[in-house]
Amino acid sequence: DWDNSGEWSYYKKVEIIATAAEGGTVTSGGTFFYGETVILTATANEGYNFLNWSIDGVVVSEQPQIEHIALNDVKIVANFAFKTYSVEVESTTDGGSIIGTSTGVYNYGTELKFTAIPDKDYAFEYWCVNGEEAGNKQSLTITVDKPYTVSAVFKKEYYNQKITFAKGWNWISSYLSAPISVAELANNSV
Repeated sequence: DWDNSGEWSYYKKVEIIATAAEGGTVTSGGTFFYGETVILTATANEGYNFLNWSIDGVVVSEQPQIEHIALNDVKIVANFAFKTYSVEVESTTDGGSIIGTSTGVYNYGTELKFTAIPDKDYAFEYWCVNGEEAGNKQSLTITVDKPYTVSAVFKKEYYNQKITFAKGWNWISSYLSAPISVAELANNSV
């Protein structure tokens, strides 16, 4: 074999094929002289973590950069996995509950859907996501890209009634069996 300088070489050439499973990329790989040290680097894509390097399904390193000695033709694979994040859902709060997604660990990019259900005499007010107000629509969708804490805020509904009294008959005077004037009611003299 001729080497790159045009001189005769007695060294055998070895092919190192470095590939990336879904979720990342690798650098290096190619044809090398027997015994040469090859540096391989794996880089995870957004939303993924590097797991390990494997040859024929056997893990050979858990470091993203490795040195491999070229002794024979080999196919080495960089393996990756989705990042996972914890999502805490306060499903029952004062005045209502949340249905849909529950507390758990979710992969990066997972879409989570929530619906706020108010109890009787309560109304949904707003969502609280990681301690901050996050909208007032009764449904909420989050795409997982970090840890989340989700809760719903409800408010008690109060009903105010206004009574307008007319001259003449009124229900209070009927109840008391004696006529009471509106002026007397207004002055609280009864």
